[in-house]
Amino acid sequence: MNLLNSNDIYKNQFYFLRLSSSILLGSMPFFPLIKEWSLNFGNMLEIILILLLCVALIRIIAINNTRFIINVVLLYSAIIIILVLFTLGSKDIIDSISALRLYIEPLILSLSIIILSKYSFVDAFKILKLNVLVLLTISSLAIVQFVYPEIIVSIHSPDYYSILRWKTDFIAFSNYNRAISVFNDPNVLALYLLLSLPTIFLFDEIKNIGKAKKILFLLLVIGAIILTNSRQALFILFFYFIVFLIRNYKRNILLISFASGGILIAVLYVFGKGEIKEKIFDWLRFRNDTVGLNGRSEDWSYFFNNIDKTIFFGNGLNTGRSISMENSYLLLVSQIGVIGLTLMFVLLAGLIFIIINHNYPINDYAIYPLLAFVLSCLVGDYILISVISSIAVFVILFGYKRKEEGSIENPTS
Repeated sequence: MNLLNSNDIYKNQFYFLRLSSSILLGSMPFFPLIKEWSLNFGNMLEIILILLLCVALIRIIAINNTRFIINVVLLYSAIIIILVLFTLGSKDIIDSISALRLYIEPLILSLSIIILSKYSFVDAFKILKLNVLVLLTISSLAIVQFVYPEIIVSIHSPDYYSILRWKTDFIAFSNYNRAISVFNDPNVLALYLLLSLPTIFLFDEIKNIGKAKKILFLLLVIGAIILTNSRQALFILFFYFIVFLIRNYKRNILLISFASGGILIAVLYVFGKGEIKEKIFDWLRFRNDTVGLNGRSEDWSYFFNNIDKTIFFGNGLNTGRSISMENSYLLLVSQIGVIGLTLMFVLLAGLIFIIINHNYPINDYAIYPLLAFVLSCLVGDYILISVISSIAVFVILFGYKRKEEGSIENPTS
């Protein structure tokens, strides 16, 4: 069913939903930069955009009574109610409400994408198009930083320079000139780029951009990822490559074996050379604490050594400012406990069931952002970084295979 064909009211409602979703998702990567200059203005702007999207969703839901939308909304309502209950159970209610916003932001965006992908492909495609444009802009700035870091320094607030300088030296062509672009952390930028990378393939499949442009875009983004000098990003990028081989050459296991074996031999050869090995270790910033995951193992050990009765119900939501788990899964357990986490998994299973049961369009590239997000959450509190969780759910939930239902409209129109 394509609700856009019903009447102009539906068209206007979907347009408003797409517009509010586009503005919020497209501006998210720039919020860290805006908040560097004015925290109050950045927070106010973010809240306004969230409320705008909420209004758009309420308007859509109010005039539609399809079983799919009702089921999805009920499920999302249950998730939000659970999060609100854990907010009330926090000792610091102000911090807990702030954390609630970080969870609700990707939730309402994902609900918007589910509705648009199911009923209004043209609007969903335009959000994808905007995301690709933002991705290329941010990647270009990362490349610029490697050559002319002064430009990137100039767009960031001088008050944050000492903080940013601790993460990157801003020296042209330096191995520690880690790209931050409009972000304020190279690891967060790297993950954002990794999660957004599949959108280039999605965009190309829907609207052929040509092989040359596709390769250029991919090289630009991958180059930006490498310049972040993020070890976890390079690790995930390697997994991307393996998954790509399996997806595209699954009928030729021999080719995959030779490719994987060749990479392994090359790595062993390079690392076997003392001088080259030291240079690579220096570039990758391998230090004595690298084996201990840069202190993460100590944080995790502290968590497991201090498990008490709160393990079942958690300590309530928090923004992670006072405590850093460097592991999103342990963070969730500390906040909502095993019981809350179990309830969330049940609701997630319900969402998957609804999607399958209602023939939700399949995004073949969803495995890449899903893989990146799952792996990165092992070594970071990325579940609390809304730009990361939001772009992840967007790429995972974006659907485009609707030709068999005759509801795809020309995305170029």
